[in-house]
Amino acid sequence: TVNGISGLLGCSESQTQSSLADIQSSLSNLRTQRQCKAGMFANPSGKWQARLVISDIQSSNSDPSRQIYDSQERGLEATLGQTTQAGNNVSGFLRIADGKFPNRQVIGVQRIDNSYRQQEAGLQSNYRASGATQFGLRAAYLQRTHEQVPERDFAGLAGRLSLNWQASGKTTLSGALYRNVGAVDDLNANYIVSDGASLSAVWAPTDKTRLNLDAKLAQLAYAGDPGIVSGLAQREDKVRSLGAGFDYQAHRLASLGISARRESRESNETGRGYRANVVQTYLRLSFY
Repeated sequence: TVNGISGLLGCSESQTQSSLADIQSSLSNLRTQRQCKAGMFANPSGKWQARLVISDIQSSNSDPSRQIYDSQERGLEATLGQTTQAGNNVSGFLRIADGKFPNRQVIGVQRIDNSYRQQEAGLQSNYRASGATQFGLRAAYLQRTHEQVPERDFAGLAGRLSLNWQASGKTTLSGALYRNVGAVDDLNANYIVSDGASLSAVWAPTDKTRLNLDAKLAQLAYAGDPGIVSGLAQREDKVRSLGAGFDYQAHRLASLGISARRESRESNETGRGYRANVVQTYLRLSFY
């Protein structure tokens, strides 16, 4: 920090096996995401704070049939906020982003450019009602426009309301209600509107062990169909899941865990519904 101004610069890259939930295929597809951010913060420890962040997010797929979903989004976000003596804060933000798809999507006989401009303006806040209870809020009006296919435009509210309650020194309960607008792998949709709720509980009987439970419910609307192919109804899914996990901190740099999850999806499209039972174990290493 110099004269009340601080900055950040960082990049990350992750590679994951993509889900088969949206496109049923026996072919392996590795999704690579690279994300870089650069930002400047003014008066970070004072009553008023200002922030300016530039981001670049790139996503690519190894399977040629999914490379129409390769994308790059460049964004700029400005935030101005205030923090009280009690540590509560509220701020307003404005974000502008341009999304590009280098590979055209073929629908019918047309080659579609799904590039978009997105604008988002809203408020975010963290409020501690007591020593054990904390609320979080991010609410915004979001507008996404497409130059070639205006039928895929979106305008509406998006956000998240969360609650964390420290029920005891060993138990934490959390809940959230949200509406998100995000990317999706679906040939007849350009984005997904997700309305959902989640509940979770974490119990730490010792300093090295932790048991967690969670439940989630989401209503998914696959939006942005330009209507080039007639007779297709908008796809809508309902997803439910229950999960449990156990973590053991074997060493300050290493932890072991096991988790189990049961998930189901109902869809108005034939062949999209499923039921799944998943058990996984993991070893996590931390370096610092």
